[in-house]
Amino acid sequence: MKILCVGGGPAGLYFAILMKQRDPLHDITVVERNRPHDIFGFGVVFSESALNYLQHEDEVVYQQINGSCQAWDPIEVRFKGQTLCCGGNGFSAISRKRLLTILQARALEVGINVCFSTEVDDLSLLKDYDLVVAADGVNSLLRRTFAEQFQPTIQVGTAKYIWFGTTKLFHALTFLFEENEHGIFGVHAYPYDEQTSTFIVETDEETWHRAGLDRSVAETLAPGKSDLVSMAYCQHLFAKHLDEHELLANNSKWLNFRRVHNQSWHYEHIVLMGDAAHTAHFSVGSGTKMAMEDAIALCQALRHCHNLSAAFEEYERVRKPEVERIQRASLPSQAWWEDFRRYQHFAPEQFAFNFLTHNPRITYEKLQQRDPQFVAHANDWFVHEMMPSLSHEQREKASPLSLPLQLQHMTLASRIALSLQADQVLTDHVTAGKAGLVMLELPNVQAIPVEQLRRAVQAIRASPSPLIGIAISMKDLHQQPAAKEQAAITSALQIAGAIKADLLAFDSPWSHIHPTYILDMVQTALHNQAGQGQALPVLAISLSASREAEGVADDEVIACARLLKQHGCDLILIASEGGDQLRQRLLSDRVRNEVGIPTMLIRDAASADEMKTNILAGRTDLYLLRNT
Repeated sequence: MKILCVGGGPAGLYFAILMKQRDPLHDITVVERNRPHDIFGFGVVFSESALNYLQHEDEVVYQQINGSCQAWDPIEVRFKGQTLCCGGNGFSAISRKRLLTILQARALEVGINVCFSTEVDDLSLLKDYDLVVAADGVNSLLRRTFAEQFQPTIQVGTAKYIWFGTTKLFHALTFLFEENEHGIFGVHAYPYDEQTSTFIVETDEETWHRAGLDRSVAETLAPGKSDLVSMAYCQHLFAKHLDEHELLANNSKWLNFRRVHNQSWHYEHIVLMGDAAHTAHFSVGSGTKMAMEDAIALCQALRHCHNLSAAFEEYERVRKPEVERIQRASLPSQAWWEDFRRYQHFAPEQFAFNFLTHNPRITYEKLQQRDPQFVAHANDWFVHEMMPSLSHEQREKASPLSLPLQLQHMTLASRIALSLQADQVLTDHVTAGKAGLVMLELPNVQAIPVEQLRRAVQAIRASPSPLIGIAISMKDLHQQPAAKEQAAITSALQIAGAIKADLLAFDSPWSHIHPTYILDMVQTALHNQAGQGQALPVLAISLSASREAEGVADDEVIACARLLKQHGCDLILIASEGGDQLRQRLLSDRVRNEVGIPTMLIRDAASADEMKTNILAGRTDLYLLRNT
């Protein structure tokens, strides 16, 4: 075949090398707009598994890359003057310049025509080739030219980041956080050769504007020029971490991450690879890995299929699910970096644990396997915060799930609550086990026999004496007159008083009335009771995290939670009726740490590992388990 690779990055060069090795008769040309030594960027990260994958394709390239890498095991998090270290992480990094030099040399060695300083400005020439590989990056000319066929979508992130290098040699993957009068800034730093480290600075847009770092964007830096004003600002801000070493610029300017997705990766004889086809947030270090794996998959598909169309279909069948998996996995990491100022008030131990578990696949137990000392330290801090009177030996045995939680006047003995149907309590005499709270579900408060319910509650309280809450459904009342809603709330309050409920929860009828309307009615009734010397229950509202339910956006949930807090709500319950547990976790995190009100995640079931992870990380305070 006569093959043209547009773009001389890792994807285009590696594909050309593999194809030429499979069949030396292929006529392959790689065109690159830049000169051979005009290489932008600093370090490129590989996991151990990614390097092993390359070894099976080209031993020469693998050996040269592996021999040029700087490897590290620990991750360091530096926050508020403390350094916390977590081991058990196997990664390597190589200079981007060194990587491309290896691939350029190997391409020339196997007989590939590499044309530098060459623009593809006459698209009519593409018809002269049997196969055209668009490996021309996130700003792909070919993808933009044939956008109607590829159907790209590009989502722009909210955070600002700028890529530097530094002569300071960090000995681990290091995350630095510094706060000044403008806001908080974070850094991803890691070594990529014996003298140099990558140094990526990231912050939110508001902080970026307050710091005056938007001025260079207004001036519109020429291609290849670096933002030296921002470099000086960052040099000063992170001076104590740089130890008098300098930051290095190389086309360094502020950017917003762009997540690229294409409905189709091929059109006629043109196929997309690497960043032209897809991107995943740089914090997961998968960009170059995915590009080179694309090259391997396309080469294999072309070898096994009889025509281009079948090969392209096979290439997409193999690569798309894996790429989409990595893109989905990178979303929590991107979200964390876009909003890490949410955790400014955290102690260093909780901040580090939250950061290291922002990927849902990294949990309490998985971190414990990697570095039990790190998890023990974070756990010990959390136990001491909650129960400072415990001895060191007692703290070592305590779990985040077994710690008390104070909600107004109410103290829960543990972080687990059980949800039971009223008839389940009456007929099955379910005991609470280790729960600190039992929530009784009352779908129809006017049909509950109060005396029978009172006897069941007494049995539950007997051992081990958990607190009692009642949850009242308002969903069936959202199209009824307000009088019916008020009657239901009055009945609920009567039941709560009869069984001396410690907590009173309502779900949120978004489509009819604002949840604060419920709270206002409840508050009025409760204040009337207070005059009779009755203890007031803790008030809670349940908000849905299902995207399909009522079309409620994330920011609407946050705005509602703020209003609920102002109207006297003590606890927000986050439900996930549609099964979107990732969104549920994110909303709980935002409500708890942006609004500043305790949250409880409602789940049909949850593992102890998951619960310990999110409670210790400060994403929620309680779990309500329904089907146990």
